[in-house]
Amino acid sequence: MRRDVLLLILLVLAIRLPFVGQPVQGDDAYYLLIAENARVDPAHAMQFGFRLQGETVWAAGHTRPPGDGYVLAALLTLLGGVREVPLHLFYTGFSLLAVLAMYWLARRFTGRAFEAALIFAATPALVVNGGKLESDVPMLAFWTLGAACFVHRRYLPAGASLAAAATFGYQLVFCLPVLALWAWREDRRSPAAWAALTTGPALLASWQLFERLSAGAAPAEALAGYASSYGLLALERKWRNLLALEAHLGWMASPLLLAAWLRDRRWALAAGAALAGAQALTLEGYSAVELAFFVASAGLGLALLLACVAEARRSWPAAWVAVFFAAAILLFYAGSARYLLPLAPAVALLLTGAVSSRALWFGAMAVQLALGLALAESERRYDEGYRLFAERLEPLVGSARLWSNAEWGLRYYLGRLGGEPLLRDQSVPAGAIVAESDLAGHINYGVEGSRQELLRLEAGPGPIPLRTIGRGSHAGYSSSDFGVLPFGLGGGPIDTVTAWLIGRPDPTVSYLRLGDPATDAHLLAGFFPSDGADWRWMGPRGSAVLLVPDGATRFELDLHIPDQAPARHVEVEIDGRIVASVDYDGTGGRLLEAPVELPPGPVRIVIRASPSYSPPGDGRELAIVVNGFGFR
Repeated sequence: MRRDVLLLILLVLAIRLPFVGQPVQGDDAYYLLIAENARVDPAHAMQFGFRLQGETVWAAGHTRPPGDGYVLAALLTLLGGVREVPLHLFYTGFSLLAVLAMYWLARRFTGRAFEAALIFAATPALVVNGGKLESDVPMLAFWTLGAACFVHRRYLPAGASLAAAATFGYQLVFCLPVLALWAWREDRRSPAAWAALTTGPALLASWQLFERLSAGAAPAEALAGYASSYGLLALERKWRNLLALEAHLGWMASPLLLAAWLRDRRWALAAGAALAGAQALTLEGYSAVELAFFVASAGLGLALLLACVAEARRSWPAAWVAVFFAAAILLFYAGSARYLLPLAPAVALLLTGAVSSRALWFGAMAVQLALGLALAESERRYDEGYRLFAERLEPLVGSARLWSNAEWGLRYYLGRLGGEPLLRDQSVPAGAIVAESDLAGHINYGVEGSRQELLRLEAGPGPIPLRTIGRGSHAGYSSSDFGVLPFGLGGGPIDTVTAWLIGRPDPTVSYLRLGDPATDAHLLAGFFPSDGADWRWMGPRGSAVLLVPDGATRFELDLHIPDQAPARHVEVEIDGRIVASVDYDGTGGRLLEAPVELPPGPVRIVIRASPSYSPPGDGRELAIVVNGFGFR
C-alpha cells in the first residue's frame, strides 16, 4: 500500500509540476474577483457587481458557491497578491487529495485499487483542469474523499468532506443520491450514514438563508434570474449541452479501455453508435472528419451510459454514472468536460480489469495520459499568448485609459494594466486604448475618433494539433457554445488579440452630409452605418468633429423624425457649450438653426435627441435620422 501511495504521489507531481508556472487562465479570473471581494467583505464574498460580456452582473448569481474564492482570498493574503507558481503549487494538493482518495475508495471494491487510481489520475479533464484555480478539482477532491469515507463507514469525516465539497459546487447535491443508494443497500439502518448525507445540503441551505436575510437576496435567486434572462435553459442550448456531455463521456477514460469493457455489451455499442449518428445529422457546419469524430466519441459515451443504466441495479459504480449524468443534463447548460469530473471515480472503478494484457493496459494508459498532457499544454500555450500580449502592451499604454472585451486569462492580465471591461454601446474617448479578442465575442461600442492598430498577436496551441477551445474548431471542451466535439482537431490560431489607439481626427470639412465619403473620418460616436443611403440613424447621443470656417454665423442640423420615433427634444452642444435646445410637436423633416460666434478651427459637436426607442427585432437604440449638419 505504501508503495502504491508513493507511486501515485510521484505520478501526480510529474503531471502537475511542469505546469505550475502557467498563466492565470479560463474562469480563474472570476474566482480571483470573488477572492478580492472576500478579503474586503468576508461575510458576503459574492455580493458585488462586475462586468461580463458587456453587461454588469451580480456575482451572487455565479454557478458555484464561494468556497474557492475563500481559499484564494487566504492565499492572496498570505502571498501578498497573485503569484502563479505558489498558487498552482497549492492547488496541486487538490489533485493529490483526489487521486489518493480515489485509491482508498477503490480498495473497498477491488483488489486492483492502484489500477483504478491510475485510470482516474490520467482522466484528461483532471489533467487539464488540475492546473487551474477553478472550483472543479477542489470539489472533486472533497467529493471523492467523502465518498471513500462513506463506503468505509467513516461517517463523521464523510460528512465533513461532503460539506467541504458543497462549498465548491452546487452539484454536490446531485452526487448525494449516489451515496444514498449505497447506504440503502449496505447500511440503511445507520442514522450516522443518513446524517452524513445531510451536511452538504444543510450547509448550502444555511448559506442561502444567511445571504437572503443579510443581503436581501439568496444567491440561488440571482442564479435562477440569470438562467431565465440569458436563456441558459433554452431548448437549443440544452441540446448542445447534451451532445457535448455525451462526447466528453466517451473520453472520461481511455477509449481503448472503454471499448474493451464494452466488448461483452455489443448491444450498447450498436445502440450508442446509432443514436450518435442520428444526432450528428442535426449538426451544421462540421466537416466530415469532425462528424465522424463526434459519432465515435458520443457513440462510446452513449454506449457507456446505456450499459450503466442497464446494470445500475446490480452495480453501484454503474448507478453512479447513470444518476450523475442524468443530473448533468438537467443542471448544466454549457456542456463543459469538467462538469463530468464527479463521475470520473465511477468510470475508473468500472474500467478496472477491463483488459488482462498488461501491455495493452499500459498502452491504453499511455495514450490516455498523453492526450491529457497534450490538451493541457495546448491550453498553456494559448494562455501564455495572453500573458505575452499584456506584457508587450504594457509599455505602450503609459497613462492612457485601457478598455477591452477580454474574458478569461486575458481579462486578468489586462486588468493588471488597469484595463476595464467594456460596457455594451459605451463611447470610448480619444486617447484611450481598446484591446479586442476575437474569441471573447464582439461588444458594440463607439469611438470618439479614429482607430490605429498598436499591437496584434495570435494566441495558439503551437505545434500541438489539438485544442480545448478556438475559433472555428467546434471544440466543446470548455463550452458547448463553441461546439460539441470533446476537443478540436487542428493547430491553427485559437484567438487573435488586437490593441487599438483611439485618436481624435483632424477635421477637414465644415459641413457633413451623411452620405459623403468624408463623413466617417469626422464622426466620433452615436451614428449608425448608412448602408449607402444619404442619411444615418442617430442614437440618443451623436458626436463629431468639424472645422469652423472664416465668417461662419450659424450652425445647421438637417434632421428627420420618423413617424414611429418618439423623439421630440433635440439639443446641440459645441465644445461643451449648448447652442440650441428645441422641442418639436410632431414628426417629419426639420432644419434646426442656431447662431454662433466661433473663431476658425476644429470643434467638437455633440447632438442629443430624446426620447429614444428600439424598434421590434432591432437591438439598436434609435432617436432621429440625420441628413447633415455643419456651419454656414
